[in-house]
Amino acid sequence: MLRLLFCLAFFVVYKCNGALAADPSVIIVGAGPAGIAAAAKLLENSITNIKIIEAEDRVGGRIKSIVFADRDVDEGAQYCHGEEGNVVYQLVKDLDLLEHSKSLTDLTAKVYYSNGSTFDPALTKELEEIILNYDEVIKEDNITGLSLGEAFMHQYQTKIIDKYSNDEEKLKIVTEGIRFAENLILMHEGAFYWEEPAAGRHYTACEGDQMMSWKKRGYQIIFDVLTQSYPDPSKKLPIDDKITLNKKISTIWWNDEDGVFYFLWSDEDLNKTMEEFPFGPTRDGVSWVSHIVGLVQVEANPNTLIVWVSSDIVPEIEQTSETIVLEGCMYVIRKFLGKDYEVSGADQIIRSQWCSNPNFRGTYSFEKTGYYEENGSYQAQLAEPLNNDAGSPVVLFAGEATSPKHYSTCNSGFSSDLSVIIVGAGPAGIAAATKLLENSITDVKILEAEDRIGGRINSVKFGEAYVDVGAEYCHGEEGNVVYELAKDFDILESNSTEYNVYYSNGTKLDSNFVEEIESLLLELEYTGDEGEDYNLTGKSLGDLFIDKFNSTLLKKYKNDPEKLKILNEGLRFAEGFIVTIEGSFSWFDSSADTDYRQCKGHQDIIWKGCGYKTILEILMKSYPDPNKKLAIDDKIHLNKKVTKINWNMSEIVTVQTLGNTSYSADYVIFTPSVGVLKERHETIFSPQLPPSKQEAIEAIGYAGVLKIFMYFPIRWWGDDEKNFSFFWSEEDINSIDFRDGPTKNGLSWIVQFRDVGEAPSNPNVLIGWFGGDLVPEIEKLPLETLKAGCIYVIKKFLGKSYNVTEVGQIMRSTWCSNENFRGTYSYTKTGLYKKELSFPTELAQPLNGSVGKPVLFFAGEATNSVHFSTVHGAIETGYREAERIIALQKKA
Repeated sequence: MLRLLFCLAFFVVYKCNGALAADPSVIIVGAGPAGIAAAAKLLENSITNIKIIEAEDRVGGRIKSIVFADRDVDEGAQYCHGEEGNVVYQLVKDLDLLEHSKSLTDLTAKVYYSNGSTFDPALTKELEEIILNYDEVIKEDNITGLSLGEAFMHQYQTKIIDKYSNDEEKLKIVTEGIRFAENLILMHEGAFYWEEPAAGRHYTACEGDQMMSWKKRGYQIIFDVLTQSYPDPSKKLPIDDKITLNKKISTIWWNDEDGVFYFLWSDEDLNKTMEEFPFGPTRDGVSWVSHIVGLVQVEANPNTLIVWVSSDIVPEIEQTSETIVLEGCMYVIRKFLGKDYEVSGADQIIRSQWCSNPNFRGTYSFEKTGYYEENGSYQAQLAEPLNNDAGSPVVLFAGEATSPKHYSTCNSGFSSDLSVIIVGAGPAGIAAATKLLENSITDVKILEAEDRIGGRINSVKFGEAYVDVGAEYCHGEEGNVVYELAKDFDILESNSTEYNVYYSNGTKLDSNFVEEIESLLLELEYTGDEGEDYNLTGKSLGDLFIDKFNSTLLKKYKNDPEKLKILNEGLRFAEGFIVTIEGSFSWFDSSADTDYRQCKGHQDIIWKGCGYKTILEILMKSYPDPNKKLAIDDKIHLNKKVTKINWNMSEIVTVQTLGNTSYSADYVIFTPSVGVLKERHETIFSPQLPPSKQEAIEAIGYAGVLKIFMYFPIRWWGDDEKNFSFFWSEEDINSIDFRDGPTKNGLSWIVQFRDVGEAPSNPNVLIGWFGGDLVPEIEKLPLETLKAGCIYVIKKFLGKSYNVTEVGQIMRSTWCSNENFRGTYSYTKTGLYKKELSFPTELAQPLNGSVGKPVLFFAGEATNSVHFSTVHGAIETGYREAERIIALQKKA
């Protein structure tokens, strides 16, 4: 403890020499070892304007050496514990003041039984080893969260009780020894129960003799050493005149820790109030003083207390003389606090008189019992303007009592009184929040189920840069909000690297032949305008490709058996290409007819190693200058999974999270995935969503892809080929000898490993893509199985051309398994496309609350009719819903 105070004193000296006035003043409360050490160090450094205020009539604190039977004894601290690093020992070691004490360090021949006999020395030695070394003995176990008693008893049971379990006589004695052990340990610990101290602690003993006692004068002599009066009294520091004894600091309770007091009356004392203080108004034979609730210190005015009085007697107390009010308050304060504090008299008193004042007649409003309306509020009715004969509002009402959810507060009297809860901190949620904040709507809460922001953007450090577990590409430039926001920061680049298609026999397919297949695929990638040449009604992308394939490539190579074989095998390759783009499990699930529209420009723009997370930083304005970040951090509440949204019960919307925490707001923007809606909309929303909304949720396609990230300590591929696609032959796909993991229709999951390519700005990392109906099961595979399957495929296809090295680290996405997403991105389902009815548009429609105004809004990529499945589509919808709310506010 002294060492700590010396460090503190040195710090004070440094600050005094470097920053304070020439003669700083210091008050030290308490003349114990810490106080005296601090004062001595200050005096040694020429800081002399010091006062030490001590409540006792002596110096020493919990060091108290007295003469007893003509000898010095210590009532308080007694032993110097340890040598190395012990400031007490270092101060006195050369003064011949300490000696080793045998007391409590050797139990042999000193332990007596209550029948008057001594313990067997051998048994005593066993007890000594475990009891006196308890601090080390307990560390043999995992003591996390255990009390000292629990940890000790586990060792005592194992080392002592179990040992003598078959010796009835000794078992009796060692069992009785538990109480003995507890008493000894508590004497060391200073606790009342050994269940109180924790077994784990930060305390570290100073090495050396732990039980050194003082040869003369007791521990009190350390003060003489500190003040330099020992061994030479003539060298004593000028400290005596700095010490003022018997000065208990009566106002020490006026601080941050003890600045609030509540008063709870006993029945006996309550009935004495009229006898002890018979002045002022009464209720039922009890004085008004019993209605004093408590005291609160005024933080900016440390000599002022606020006394709170409640109940129906308040108006009468307002009319009572100030003298009686002051005396009544002092009576209560002294009655409750007089034993612990020296309560001084108050010099001034001032009181509120809100009830008496005809311009107020009270303090603030509340909801009366029996008048609560679940589907409406009297505050809202009071707020309704009054119209003149022409129908124009002419009398308007404001004030705290007109606010349905903030009545009784100041902010309800002058704020915009507009609050928004955003469910989900993905790109749509963050975009909505930033738009609201930029428009001075600041009462915003973002409730996020995950332990991070980003939603289906999840950039993590892997290898030498960030990789994107979720969204990866910026698709297009013109009209793409992501591109427009980021284009000037030199963080985007076009991914122009072509994929090299390898056959499962290890050879590379002819590039010209592959280009014919790929060109046909690229015609299908987005087919919104294909209706001129093909009737797309009710057709899937699989149907459309096969139609085009049969009428073009199949016809072209019908007389070339070798290429015809590869073309037929290529249908599976083509489906893999489509499902990884669409996010569907089958190319027959994705509609050929769709409202999706590309943004013009390069479709595969990548981030230069900084990850898609950067767009969130740009939205929040923390990139490129963190100092300009919007005040959004305190709006985001992580690990808050929303379980219930009551949206049509009253003017306000209430949101409940896992753990039954409730929030309320004027508006709620719901941004989680349509996968979450598909799984839980029936339980989340109360009342149920309208049938049209439920139909939209069901009609929108939603599945998933899987990404795998592999770090290779030794890079085995070159700069000329960084991206590889896998094209299975019929013979190889039916003769796979990799048996681990799920299968579908007799085929291993590894055939849904579609391609692999180098990660942006990450030369030792490959990103692999899985697409198909086995994705949910592949997400749950053991990582070792996943790694083995991927390496099997890579070596099978590329082993002839490359010396494939071992994988160092592996990571994968689990979007389908994660209950907060249940997939990756939406698509248009086959057979459910209608030009006159856009399901994303229907899903995006706000829902009105009980008073007919929109209160529940929907955002997220699946609510964007033309840019669904993309981040820029999600951001657009976040902006859209925020702007709806801003417009409603302006209209109001």
